[in-house]
Amino acid sequence: MRTPMRTQWMAGAVAMVLAGAVVVSCGDDSGDDTAAVATTVSLPGKVTDKGTSDLGSASDLDLELDDQYFAPTFINAPAGATVQVKLENEGKIAHTFTIDGTSIDQQVGPGDSATVEVTLPDSGSLRFYCRFHVSGGMQGAFVVSDGAASGTATTVSTTAASSGGGSGY
Repeated sequence: MRTPMRTQWMAGAVAMVLAGAVVVSCGDDSGDDTAAVATTVSLPGKVTDKGTSDLGSASDLDLELDDQYFAPTFINAPAGATVQVKLENEGKIAHTFTIDGTSIDQQVGPGDSATVEVTLPDSGSLRFYCRFHVSGGMQGAFVVSDGAASGTATTVSTTAASSGGGSGY
């Protein structure tokens, strides 16, 4: 026999799931037939997701480095763009902005800032991370679009990390 409290909780949970399904199924009535492109970004290990930002036609990005995360975590950007990324460490410890396969490995102390230039690939995504805190989820990615869609919905797929990937604080 179920208790009244448990029954109320389950009824509330079912109502929330159904409300979510209705919101997802509702479309935009603006008449714009251009659909958002869903892009899956596969990052190894844990990701502390602090949101997605669309770069649009801008060539500058302010990226917050804080203790255990980047904000925004994912940046939708045009293929082949060159982006000036201003790194602002708002945390209490040092962090890095590191991109494998490039010369970008910028360390930024607490309260400090630095600027790096990032050239994006023609397709796919470009992962960045903090060498010191990647195992704690401090990583993200530029998600490249070809400009054919009006928006990009980024979904994240993570895999178990096979190694620590750096020292922690």
